[in-house]
This record gives sequence, structure tokens and C-alpha cells, in this order.
Amino acid sequence: MKREARRGPRFPAFKVSLWRRHPRIREEPRPVSPVEVLDSKLSDPAAPVEDVLTTFVLAAIDDFAAAEARLVDFEID
Repeated sequence: MKREARRGPRFPAFKVSLWRRHPRIREEPRPVSPVEVLDSKLSDPAAPVEDVLTTFVLAAIDDFAAAEARLVDFEID
């Protein structure tokens, strides 16, 4: 058996530690979906109706676009 074959993968721990310690990855906020924004505005009683409706429409458009992207096109002959 070769010596390299016994050692296993070459750099797996390095990749994981680089990912965890990289400053840009730690500092970037998680993207917020329009549905989460809508939920936060609906729970706020002082939010203007126009903002809530606009956020609702944007969330619906985003949800439709995501569903459309997952749609599989079928050719009808």
C-alpha cells in the first residue's frame, strides 16, 4: 500500500478552517427573503398600509419567480 493512500484526503481540514475563519464570510449578513420582511411588517401595527401591500406584492413576485425557475419545461408535440 502506498504511503499517500493511507493518509486520506490531502487538505480537508484546511478548507473547513479557511471557510470558518474567513472575515468576509463571517461578516456578511444572511440574505433576508421578502416573506420574512412581510412577516415583520405584518407584525408591526404601526407599519403603513402602503408598505405592507408593496412588500406583499414583492414577496408574491419573488415566490412566483422561484417557482417558475424550478418549473420543468415539457415539449408538446
